[in-house]
Amino acid sequence: MDFKKVEIMALKYGNKPHYRWESRILEQNKEYVVVGSRPGRTLKHFSREEEFQFNKWAVEFFFFNHWFTTAVVMEDISGPEIDQYYCNIAQPARYENDRISFVDLDLDLIKKKNSSWQVVDKDDFQINQKRYDYPPELVQKTWQALNNLQERIASGEFPFNGAVYEYVDIINCCLAPVSGKN
Repeated sequence: MDFKKVEIMALKYGNKPHYRWESRILEQNKEYVVVGSRPGRTLKHFSREEEFQFNKWAVEFFFFNHWFTTAVVMEDISGPEIDQYYCNIAQPARYENDRISFVDLDLDLIKKKNSSWQVVDKDDFQINQKRYDYPPELVQKTWQALNNLQERIASGEFPFNGAVYEYVDIINCCLAPVSGKN
C-alpha cells in the first residue's frame, strides 16, 4: 500500500512560517487527516533557523473543525508504548496542494510517559500576543480551545480513546522502517 507524502507546515499568527516536516497520510476524511512519520524525519524550524532530526515514530492528528493538533510519539512501533502526547492549541488545520497547515497559538498540552498532563508555553503565548498582535477574540478562543481539549481528553474522545493503536497497525503493515531501522 502506498501512502501519499504530505508536507506539514506550522505557521505563526499572520501566516508566518514556524516549522515544517514531511509525513505520510494514513487516513483522510472531511473532519481530519491522520499522518504517520518514521524515525529520521527532519523538522526545519524557521523561527530558530535550525533543523532537528526526530528519531521516534509519530502518529499525528490534524482537525479541520477543532482548535488543536495531536502528535502521539513512540520509541518502538512494533511494541508500541506511548512516550508522549503533544497537543498544539492551533487554529483548525487546512489541507490543500499536498500540504497540511495550521496556525500554532503557542499553548501546548503535553503528557509524557508516567506523568500527568501539563500546559506549557504560557510565557510564549503572553509574548506572542504582543508580538503578533492577537485580537482579543483570538486570545479568548485560544483559552477556550485549551479547556475544550482538556474536556475531550478527560472524556476519552477521539483521538484520546485508544484510536492511535489502529494507526500503529497500519504503520506496522505498510510504513515499514527503512534499512531495518525503526
